[in-house]
Amino acid sequence: MSKTIEKIKARGHAFTVGDLLDYIKENGIQRDALVLYHRIEDSYFKESIWHTGEIISGWDVVAKEGVAYHEALRWNARIDSGELLDKEQYPLLTETDLKKYSPEDLQVLKDQYVEVFTPCGYNDGQLYLSAHY
Repeated sequence: MSKTIEKIKARGHAFTVGDLLDYIKENGIQRDALVLYHRIEDSYFKESIWHTGEIISGWDVVAKEGVAYHEALRWNARIDSGELLDKEQYPLLTETDLKKYSPEDLQVLKDQYVEVFTPCGYNDGQLYLSAHY
């Protein structure tokens, strides 16, 4: 289990699958209802200064190695193998195109997940999930 997940669970008020199933049942959400997620501003994930002057850390994320991450690894492997140096097969690639993803780049490419705070009801039969406080 990741440290971020442990930290979320330790707070003691995390929204769980059980809570979600209860909400769905209590609100009559149908199986074919859409699940929509509240978009969050990127600024919530950066350290910032609160209106009181207090420095607050950004929201925690659980990082997973998704499609973009694995595509970048494949790109790096193709560069390492010399495959992309074949000018007949890849005539438009230049030396500057053959830049590998750095370990830092790879970290940024991981999919990032945040905890859901609560479901939101708008009485339109769809399921809305909010990560906002």
